Amino acid sequence: MFTDFLILSFSSIIVGVIFGLGASLLLKYLHSTLENLDEHLSSSKECTIMFAIAYLSYLIAESFHLSGIITLFCCGFTLAHYGYHNVTSECQTGSILAVETLASVSEGFLFVYLGMSALTIKAANVNFFLIVFTLLATVFARFIGVLLPISLQNLFVTAPLKLNEQLLIASGGSVRGAIAFGLALQIQDIFLPNEQTLKTTVQIVVLISTIVMGSGMGQIASKLEIERTNEF
Repeated sequence: MFTDFLILSFSSIIVGVIFGLGASLLLKYLHSTLENLDEHLSSSKECTIMFAIAYLSYLIAESFHLSGIITLFCCGFTLAHYGYHNVTSECQTGSILAVETLASVSEGFLFVYLGMSALTIKAANVNFFLIVFTLLATVFARFIGVLLPISLQNLFVTAPLKLNEQLLIASGGSVRGAIAFGLALQIQDIFLPNEQTLKTTVQIVVLISTIVMGSGMGQIASKLEIERTNEF
């Protein structure tokens, strides 16, 4: 089981990085080739190439039963590091605006669907002990996964993160959302006999963490004396 997880994770990462590097090299040499032909690649086409290759990496990963989410993340990360510098300034600005707009719209649809799906929860599928255990395990794992690595990082950086900043990061990371809910919906009963119970547990955990932790982030930031910006 653990070996399969490692193989799946590393394979997804490798596929994402390969597609990201491929797209970056394509954009780099496409510009130089077109310049030799006295042609020009428009900013809209540059954005289209980046988005198309990123989505292609997701489709390829899903076709080979890898993690499309990990692959897409690694592809986007690689594109941001390399491909971003191989496009025009107009494409850089446009791609950022496009991604932020799509993210906002997708987030809105997700929470609408999440709220509507709350009405479909059946009492027979609710396991109170499993819900409480999952909530506690999620919060505990998040705090350990944030505080421990940052504490080690602070030993080697000139501007270490303060404890209140670390606590804010851990609190914000305790909010379960799109990825957890989306992965739970992909569970099929041929793999797990208690499919509906697991889906309901994840659904309730996402609802509780979103409502409690998500709506309380402002108060948590104030208690931790974190300065807030005026950006909406």
